Amino acid sequence: MAKTTEVMGVSFLLKDLDTPLELNRSKMTPKDVRGWLVVVGTLLKEGVDTPYKISKLTGLHQSASDEFVQKIRKHWSRALKDTEVHLRREELYQECDRIKRRCWDLFEYAVEDREKRAYLQMVLDAGKRQATLCGMDKINMQVTTDVKHKDERAILSEGHTLSFTVEQFTAIGDAISSTITKERHEDGDSQRDK
Repeated sequence: MAKTTEVMGVSFLLKDLDTPLELNRSKMTPKDVRGWLVVVGTLLKEGVDTPYKISKLTGLHQSASDEFVQKIRKHWSRALKDTEVHLRREELYQECDRIKRRCWDLFEYAVEDREKRAYLQMVLDAGKRQATLCGMDKINMQVTTDVKHKDERAILSEGHTLSFTVEQFTAIGDAISSTITKERHEDGDSQRDK
């Protein structure tokens, strides 16, 4: 009883719940079991989504909280209609979208790199959640690429079909290189002048 009172004092999630006093699953009466099912169901709705978290919060043994979680999820899955599932999925998808937009807004004003990384991670996590909601995480994408590596002879033979000599290819490469180098130096000089 003391453990339950301590936990109830700590957690605001348990504040308004009628939590049974019996923590030992083997000693629970049917009334205690119904009470714990209500408590665990409420915690699941509030986002406490694992038996471990529920056991830490309530003082229940982890195997008992696991049993209650499984019973509740089984009951919920039987009780839900397809339209309710789709509506809930749409609500969650829109919530993820709102989170992503808000994180992008905050990212624009973030000063520290640590903050920016955190916002980008939240955007990625919300995107992953949206993909999961749409079932895209189960899609197996098979992407193939056809990369052919050519040795020097093949490149030279193609050059001969274009009527270029090795010296002409070298001159083209040198011209491009010098142009890029000049532009970099000019950009550097103009930035230093500012």
